[in-house]
Amino acid sequence: MKSKITLIIAFILLYGGFFFGCVGPAPVLEYNLAQESLVRAKYVGATKFASGHWHQANRFYDKAKKHYENREYSQARNFFEKARLSAEKAENLSRVKKFKSGEGP
Repeated sequence: MKSKITLIIAFILLYGGFFFGCVGPAPVLEYNLAQESLVRAKYVGATKFASGHWHQANRFYDKAKKHYENREYSQARNFFEKARLSAEKAENLSRVKKFKSGEGP
């Protein structure tokens, strides 16, 4: 009987720790930074001047949101970071192209 109780306790600790201990903190900062980067990129015309980077950023952001909703925070953090970097590239490229074309400062 004692070994059965020990086995049950070990099972609970092992799998309880696995399911609840591996989640980690939610990547709220990464989520907000990626979202703001997309807003800024759209504001400067990334949809027109850097559509490739813009669409890539949106794909990464959508994947990140799905992982976030499923509480897969490590993967969500990774995709939010990729989305932010792609959106920043789109924003910078848009600013350069707008300046060269004479459309804006």
